[in-house]
Amino acid sequence: MNTNGHLAGRKPTVLVTEDEEGIRDLVRTTLEESGYKVLSACDGRDALERAQSYAGPIDLLLTDRVMPRLGGRELAKRLRANRPALKVLYITGYYGNTRDEEAETVVLKPFSLESLRDKVREILES
Repeated sequence: MNTNGHLAGRKPTVLVTEDEEGIRDLVRTTLEESGYKVLSACDGRDALERAQSYAGPIDLLLTDRVMPRLGGRELAKRLRANRPALKVLYITGYYGNTRDEEAETVVLKPFSLESLRDKVREILES
């Protein structure tokens, strides 16, 4: 990624999946203002549909772990079946281990927008 947040001349694409509308909108706006292309979904099934209808690359799935209809872990598993290079960042209000058994990063709610931006950049640059 170059210094303005772009991957090989294009904006990185982040699929934000969060069932709490206020959090989803705030995260989407923050990431768009930081130079990312953002797709947003209200739950895992909505995210699957958006990913299937989106022809371009999706660089990062930023998803809540616990959502109605389809949770974040199962969503990540299904999306990676067709997009194996997809990186994942979980956001959750459930405290405990901040590292998932799949070595994915977890951000605990409540989080600052600055820390979330930093974590997204860190993951995309890794």
